[in-house]
Amino acid sequence: MSIIEPGLVDTVLTAGLLRGDRAALTAEDIADAIAYMVTRPSHLAVTQAVLRPMGTCP
Repeated sequence: MSIIEPGLVDTVLTAGLLRGDRAALTAEDIADAIAYMVTRPSHLAVTQAVLRPMGTCP
């Protein structure tokens, strides 16, 4: 089992929270993290990932 704990993600649900230069993750950022977790060798388990936006994001 793996857990991804994202910070603020730019979605329609968070549109009212994104003001000014506040950084947010994208759906692609979350997808990349999931892809990373599920493509590790079978002897390696990534059990938790905390994702936070840093600075300015695209």
